[in-house]
Amino acid sequence: MNSSQSDSILNKSFPLSEAGAWGNLIQQIKVLDVIALLVPATQFIQMNMVGRLFMPDVLLACMLPLLFFAHGQRLRARLPMIFILLALLWLLGQAATDIVRATVFRDYVRGWAKIAFTLVNFCALYLLFHGNRRRLILYAVGLAAGGLISYFVNPNVYAEGLPWKFGYGESTTWFLILLAAVVIHKRQGPFVASGILVGAAALNIFMGFRSLGGICFLAASYLFLQARWGQRIASVRTQPRKILLIGMVLATAGVGVYQMYDYTARAGLLGEDAQEKYESQAFGEYGLLVGGRGEMLVSGRAILDSPILGHGSWAKDHEYSLLWNELKRRAGSAASTEDEEGLIPTHSHLLGAWVEAGLLGAIFWVWILSLPARVLLKPLGVMDCLTPLMAFFAFFLIWDVFFSPYGAERRFVTPYYVVVMMTCLEANCGIFNAQVIQ
Repeated sequence: MNSSQSDSILNKSFPLSEAGAWGNLIQQIKVLDVIALLVPATQFIQMNMVGRLFMPDVLLACMLPLLFFAHGQRLRARLPMIFILLALLWLLGQAATDIVRATVFRDYVRGWAKIAFTLVNFCALYLLFHGNRRRLILYAVGLAAGGLISYFVNPNVYAEGLPWKFGYGESTTWFLILLAAVVIHKRQGPFVASGILVGAAALNIFMGFRSLGGICFLAASYLFLQARWGQRIASVRTQPRKILLIGMVLATAGVGVYQMYDYTARAGLLGEDAQEKYESQAFGEYGLLVGGRGEMLVSGRAILDSPILGHGSWAKDHEYSLLWNELKRRAGSAASTEDEEGLIPTHSHLLGAWVEAGLLGAIFWVWILSLPARVLLKPLGVMDCLTPLMAFFAFFLIWDVFFSPYGAERRFVTPYYVVVMMTCLEANCGIFNAQVIQ
């Protein structure tokens, strides 16, 4: 099968059975549009094969050869090529570390597969979305729907105790972000969209999902900033001045979120559980910020002990596990029973890769961090329906790289964020060129 045959199959429209407006709409829907929607929606289907394997991982891997035959040359562009090369270096660092550390088969095969699926998923998504904004949105709808289905069909192990944070909360937030995109598409303006994002922030903070609430508030602040002063920011020629201006506004927004949570949690407005959690973290030895993400202290210690070569896939060392329990006690949290396997806690894309694969893993994620940072410094087309999604994904990606563990669903979510960032950076004028989805 040559590339032209692959291209015709992939872009085939569904046959039109009857005339009319709905018929014309159906006729315009192509096979890849349906795939972009359905692939992430199947995330509730999981298989245990050494580790957890999700259906989107399988589907994207099966699609990649066809996509590559049709449009593989697109991966030669600068940004995707850098991603591929750095991901291969990350895999090389992981393999070298596992060989030196004599990591057991069950662990290193999961570690290598995590990186391999990241690379495969990125390539498939980049080729799937290239030049087609509609599929970017359809994939987001699929992720939101898939997360909601997962909660009811195959819930996370933590969903019973924290249903909003580990169940339906993130999907609900995604639908609100998509609503903000629809508002802009209907020409109701970025200020209304910002209001929706503020509402999503307040909802998440009230439900105890502090990080997602903060991300929504920062995205709302950024959208408001660009709508109000976008042209002035765009005219600032020196990059340091632009960075300082945007940084000051976002820092102010971040402090505002922190102060709002501080007051509402202390006053008990978020419920007794949130109040107890706040008091245990805020009055511990390390304060609220570090107390909520104390794993970074342990992973930092592990990195200092071996900064070049990692500790291996699914890195284990009871010394760090015991240290983590001690730090939790000092931070005001109840120390849990020591992990029987002695896993080194990381809770970060960046620190996790550095601990497991060494410096080459860290280099990959530091470069990933540069993508949303560069996007946020560009002038926005505030009347573009993708702008709320871009702002939300940019802040979400930054948060995840620093503060969320990598694996499971993140294998097909984080590469999606990355492709969105690349789409923004590859646009010729502003963030996006067209006002309509195409």
